[in-house]
Parts: sequence; C-alpha cells; structure tokens
Amino acid sequence: MTQEFVSFLGERLDHDKRLMSDLAHLQTPGHARSFRGGFFDTARQDYGEETRQLTVLCVDGLSDAATEMQDRTEETLAVAFGGMTDKAASKTAEAS
Repeated sequence: MTQEFVSFLGERLDHDKRLMSDLAHLQTPGHARSFRGGFFDTARQDYGEETRQLTVLCVDGLSDAATEMQDRTEETLAVAFGGMTDKAASKTAEAS
C-alpha cells in the first residue's frame, strides 16, 4: 500500500508542477478561474480513485490474513485432536 501511495503522490506532484507552469502562462482572470475549477475536479477524481485502489488493497490483504489465520487454526486443532479436523471431531462425538 505504501509503495502504491508513494507512486501516486509522485505522479500527482509531477502533474501539479506542470499545471503550475501552465497557470503562469494564462492571460486573463477568466482563464484562471476555469483552470482552477478543472484543477480541483481532476484532483478530486485522482484522489478518489487512489482511495478506492488503496481500499481494495487493504480489503484484499485483510481477507488473505483472515484466510491464513483460519487455515492455521484448523491445522492446530487437527494436531490437538490427533489429526482430526474440527468437522471430523464433531462427527465422531455425534456418533458416540
């Protein structure tokens, strides 16, 4: 996630630097107002998309971690019950 965000910030800063250069060449206040509106719209879209991408990465990471924890818990229980999984142990208990 950090690598993704740092990459995004680098690209965004390069984009903003180019925009400031363009802004310096505008000749009327009307052009500057229009330019400013476009700048904020683009920034809002860019940061919104980056937030979405980071959220997906976070959710995927949490899902992977939860799956890993569940697998390790099942393995531990299998060892504790002499090689039987939780489901197998329940069936054995019901049969008794």
